[in-house]
Amino acid sequence: MGREPIPFAKKVLRSAADVEFLEKPNPRRDGLLPFVIKRLQHLQPEIEKEGHKIRFAVARGPLNIASFLMGATEFLTAIKTDPEAMHRC
Repeated sequence: MGREPIPFAKKVLRSAADVEFLEKPNPRRDGLLPFVIKRLQHLQPEIEKEGHKIRFAVARGPLNIASFLMGATEFLTAIKTDPEAMHRC
């Protein structure tokens, strides 16, 4: 099996004003979760054959999500310069 690059969220907000154009994501189709679940389903037989079980939990809070959407530095700067827009983020 070849090595694939690790997926990473790309910035989708260039400024605080872009918050107005965000669309609500569909967790069944958007983001990394569908990719991870599909990957685990595909590899489950090999994982269990090695004596392991699939157990994990991931939680992302609002600050983490906003940092992915805009970039940590840009988001933290915008919290000070446009707090109302960032609260909507």
